[in-house]
Amino acid sequence: EDRFAGPRPRWELAGATVTDDVRPYERVKLRVLNAAHSMLAYLGALAGHETIAQAVADPRLHSIVADTLERDVLPTLHAPEGMNLEQYRDQVLERFANPSLPHTTLQVAMDGSQKLPIRMLETAAECLRAGRVPHGLATGVAAWIAFIAEAMTGRFMLDDPAAEALRSAVGSPEDARERPRQVVERVSLIPGIFADEVREPRFLTAVADALRPLIPATGAA
Repeated sequence: EDRFAGPRPRWELAGATVTDDVRPYERVKLRVLNAAHSMLAYLGALAGHETIAQAVADPRLHSIVADTLERDVLPTLHAPEGMNLEQYRDQVLERFANPSLPHTTLQVAMDGSQKLPIRMLETAAECLRAGRVPHGLATGVAAWIAFIAEAMTGRFMLDDPAAEALRSAVGSPEDARERPRQVVERVSLIPGIFADEVREPRFLTAVADALRPLIPATGAA
């Protein structure tokens, strides 16, 4: 943003965009790049991938994330001047596929209770206000809950400031698989994560429907 305490550095010479209002760009980054990062972290970890690059190279996960961005996320955005949202989406997924980037799924999965409200749930609320259920974003939220459930078995470490409340709400992988709607409702009531708008029954049902298949059967790796 073009607000500097002293002389403005000429960063535009190296390709940076200097703008009067950075908020539209921040909104695009949070809803596209950061949301995709989180979805790939949870879905990737559940699928056994160690890095984001491995996760995005998985055709099934790539399809889920790309479809979510296309159907649920991009319709909520207005492109800042000079930005093509479809190109940005493709560039983000291409960047994530770089095997030289050291981001692990477990690193990106940290602090989900702090990240999901601004990366996914605000977008979900906007979709619901427009009269459509964002099933892709529901899958992303379900993957987060499934990750928490699997952390209860010791498969993952749950590194989150709300870890105690999340463990209590999720209960166990068996709870998440056999009673997904109850688990989703309990998680949605933890303060500071789900706004009232995304406690809408249609969205909670979509999350619950996506949750059950993400939980491995008893005894599975």
